[in-house]
Amino acid sequence: MRPPVSILPRWTAALLGVEILALLVLALSFTYFLLTGSPRHLAAAIFEIALFLAGAVGLLFATKGMREGRHFGRSPSIVANIIALPVAYSQGQAGNYWIAIPLALIALAVIYGVSRTLRGESK
Repeated sequence: MRPPVSILPRWTAALLGVEILALLVLALSFTYFLLTGSPRHLAAAIFEIALFLAGAVGLLFATKGMREGRHFGRSPSIVANIIALPVAYSQGQAGNYWIAIPLALIALAVIYGVSRTLRGESK
């Protein structure tokens, strides 16, 4: 018999939802700028839009799986948020603290929340 599976805490799922929404907003804004302007690098702009959409869809499936008590969403969620930490750092170095601080706090909170499911401490 398999041991009971921990389910992702609600607050962690909500923070992952914020990340998904942010990625969708980025994809939509890049699409808007692509359609209304003349990007210097069309292929790079299209790639960035595809990357934002793939990230949003990937986090959506990972979050859904973890909410249902499945294991497959943990690693992508942690990796995505570990990647977000250097992004937050570089934004802080550029003086964009309004991006850097919330991004770092959300990433750290999600890493903590997902790691709680690894130890079976969800609730």
